Amino acid sequence: MDDSKSTTARLTVAEVTDAIEAVAPLAWQESYDNAGLILGSPQQTIGKALLCTDITPDVVEEAIAEGAGLIVSHHPAIFRGLKKIDPTTPFGKMLGRSLEHGIAWYAAHTNFDNAPTGVNAYWADKLGLRNRAVLEPLPGMAAKVPEPAEGAGKTAEAPQTADSMRPAAGAGLHGSLPRSMNETELLEKLKTWSGAACIRHSGLCGRTITHVGVCGGSGAFLQAGARRAGCQVLITGEAKYHDFVEASPDLWLVELGHFESEQFTKQLFYECIKKKFPTFATRISETEHCPVCYF
Repeated sequence: MDDSKSTTARLTVAEVTDAIEAVAPLAWQESYDNAGLILGSPQQTIGKALLCTDITPDVVEEAIAEGAGLIVSHHPAIFRGLKKIDPTTPFGKMLGRSLEHGIAWYAAHTNFDNAPTGVNAYWADKLGLRNRAVLEPLPGMAAKVPEPAEGAGKTAEAPQTADSMRPAAGAGLHGSLPRSMNETELLEKLKTWSGAACIRHSGLCGRTITHVGVCGGSGAFLQAGARRAGCQVLITGEAKYHDFVEASPDLWLVELGHFESEQFTKQLFYECIKKKFPTFATRISETEHCPVCYF
């Protein structure tokens, strides 16, 4: 999606990122994370933003070609501490190119994962989950999630109920399907929606699925919470071998692929920004792709 022809007064980086933080405050990120402004000044003025899942050399070149002064990614380009920067490496080159062209980097990662209208809500909407609740609420946060308005179609526009005393935020969502599904039907839908080349899972045993847990990215740690919530399946983006061992047979574990499960954050970022700044030029990256290939 590209609004290259959109025109508006130039915005500061902070104005754009504030629109995202209104949905996913930085206080909601996990302690190990590095969400927020990673490169550049919040007062830097920009005329366009490029949205992606990961900042890569190709994405940086796309931003340069498009004249974007800000790249908003889901995964932080700098996640762990840096001790040196080698300008001959792919990371060093893309950092140098970004500095050369005055491109800021911003990431909305686990704060966006923990937001009730983030990527998990995308999957909950696709599945039509009802009576939604957070699988592992953040300290002091509610578990119950307000239902999207009927026909709204956009997770970012889900209304808050009048009696909501605390925001619902935390890892994963769960809820009831509008109708039961068998395992194969669910897998076929997930494969179509995600575009995954293949889906790993812990094995078919004739389950009738009525209650589903979802967590984009690496969410297999939520298996115990999914069991407590009465889920028959936990759908996530990434799981390890021993996660599959632990899943069978009482909880079905389904792995879509990390990128495949979170690729839709770009669209959600777009909706956050365009809701507040309808005429600001915002582009979803067209060059990025899943880095994992299958033979």
